[in-house]
Amino acid sequence: MKKAKLAHPQNHSSDAPDLFRRDNLLRLLLTIVVAAAGLITAYHATIYGLKEQLATKADQQLVGAIDSRLVHIEAILNERVATKTELREVRDHLNQKLLGIEAKLRLLPEEGR
Repeated sequence: MKKAKLAHPQNHSSDAPDLFRRDNLLRLLLTIVVAAAGLITAYHATIYGLKEQLATKADQQLVGAIDSRLVHIEAILNERVATKTELREVRDHLNQKLLGIEAKLRLLPEEGR
Protein backbone atom coordinates (compact mmCIF):
# COMPACT_ATOMS: atom_id res chain seq x y z
CA MET A 1 0.00 0.00 0.00
CA LYS A 2 1.23 3.31 -0.94
CA LYS A 3 1.23 6.07 1.52
CA ALA A 4 -0.41 9.22 0.31
CA LYS A 5 1.72 12.24 0.64
CA LEU A 6 0.04 14.96 2.60
CA ALA A 7 0.51 18.34 1.20
CA HIS A 8 1.97 20.59 3.82
CA PRO A 9 1.28 24.22 3.13
CA GLN A 10 4.46 26.12 3.37
CA ASN A 11 4.53 29.87 3.71
CA HIS A 12 6.98 31.15 1.23
CA SER A 13 7.27 34.85 0.63
CA SER A 14 6.38 34.29 -2.98
CA ASP A 15 3.12 32.61 -1.93
CA ALA A 16 2.08 35.47 0.39
CA PRO A 17 -0.75 37.63 -0.89
CA ASP A 18 0.24 41.00 -2.29
CA LEU A 19 -1.75 42.81 0.39
CA PHE A 20 0.61 41.81 3.15
CA ARG A 21 3.83 42.88 1.53
CA ARG A 22 5.65 45.65 3.35
CA ASP A 23 5.45 48.25 0.57
CA ASN A 24 1.72 47.60 0.15
CA LEU A 25 1.16 47.95 3.89
CA LEU A 26 2.99 51.27 3.87
CA ARG A 27 0.88 52.51 0.95
CA LEU A 28 -2.28 51.42 2.76
CA LEU A 29 -1.17 53.18 5.93
CA LEU A 30 -0.29 56.33 3.99
CA THR A 31 -3.68 56.26 2.27
CA ILE A 32 -5.46 55.95 5.61
CA VAL A 33 -3.43 58.81 7.11
CA VAL A 34 -4.10 61.09 4.10
CA ALA A 35 -7.83 60.25 4.17
CA ALA A 36 -8.01 60.97 7.91
CA ALA A 37 -6.17 64.28 7.41
CA GLY A 38 -8.62 65.18 4.64
CA LEU A 39 -11.60 64.41 6.87
CA ILE A 40 -10.16 66.46 9.73
CA THR A 41 -9.44 69.37 7.38
CA ALA A 42 -12.97 69.23 5.95
CA TYR A 43 -14.42 69.15 9.48
CA HIS A 44 -12.42 72.19 10.58
CA ALA A 45 -13.23 74.08 7.38
CA THR A 46 -16.94 73.42 7.92
CA ILE A 47 -16.80 74.52 11.56
CA TYR A 48 -14.84 77.66 10.64
CA GLY A 49 -17.35 78.49 7.90
CA LEU A 50 -20.26 78.10 10.31
CA LYS A 51 -18.55 80.27 12.91
CA GLU A 52 -17.92 82.93 10.26
CA GLN A 53 -21.56 82.88 9.17
CA LEU A 54 -22.76 83.14 12.77
CA ALA A 55 -20.40 86.04 13.46
CA THR A 56 -21.62 87.87 10.35
CA LYS A 57 -25.24 87.29 11.32
CA ALA A 58 -24.56 88.44 14.89
CA ASP A 59 -22.79 91.55 13.59
CA GLN A 60 -25.74 92.37 11.37
CA GLN A 61 -28.17 91.90 14.27
CA LEU A 62 -25.98 94.03 16.52
CA VAL A 63 -25.75 96.80 13.92
CA GLY A 64 -29.53 96.65 13.48
CA ALA A 65 -30.10 96.89 17.23
CA ILE A 66 -27.69 99.82 17.59
CA ASP A 67 -29.25 101.57 14.60
CA SER A 68 -32.75 101.26 16.06
CA ARG A 69 -31.49 102.60 19.42
CA LEU A 70 -29.86 105.56 17.70
CA VAL A 71 -33.06 106.33 15.80
CA HIS A 72 -34.96 106.20 19.10
CA ILE A 73 -32.45 108.51 20.81
CA GLU A 74 -32.55 110.90 17.87
CA ALA A 75 -36.34 111.02 18.08
CA ILE A 76 -36.16 111.79 21.80
CA LEU A 77 -33.57 114.52 21.23
CA ASN A 78 -35.64 116.10 18.47
CA GLU A 79 -38.68 116.01 20.72
CA ARG A 80 -37.11 117.27 23.95
CA VAL A 81 -34.14 119.39 22.92
CA ALA A 82 -34.40 122.73 21.16
CA THR A 83 -32.54 123.43 17.95
CA LYS A 84 -30.04 126.28 17.63
CA THR A 85 -32.62 128.41 15.85
CA GLU A 86 -35.14 127.86 18.63
CA LEU A 87 -32.52 128.73 21.26
CA ARG A 88 -31.66 131.96 19.40
CA GLU A 89 -35.33 132.90 19.26
CA VAL A 90 -35.70 132.32 23.01
CA ARG A 91 -32.52 134.31 23.70
CA ASP A 92 -33.71 137.23 21.54
CA HIS A 93 -37.13 137.13 23.20
CA LEU A 94 -35.55 137.19 26.68
CA ASN A 95 -33.27 140.06 25.66
CA GLN A 96 -36.30 142.06 24.50
CA LYS A 97 -38.10 141.40 27.79
CA LEU A 98 -35.01 142.37 29.82
CA LEU A 99 -34.54 145.58 27.78
CA GLY A 100 -38.19 146.40 28.43
CA ILE A 101 -37.74 145.84 32.18
CA GLU A 102 -34.61 148.02 32.21
CA ALA A 103 -36.47 150.80 30.39
CA LYS A 104 -39.32 150.69 32.92
CA LEU A 105 -36.86 150.70 35.83
CA ARG A 106 -35.19 153.83 34.46
CA LEU A 107 -38.52 155.58 34.42
CA LEU A 108 -39.13 154.90 38.10
CA PRO A 109 -37.99 157.59 40.55
CA GLU A 110 -34.69 156.98 42.31
CA GLU A 111 -36.36 156.73 45.71
CA GLY A 112 -38.48 153.72 44.78
CA ARG A 113 -35.53 151.60 43.99
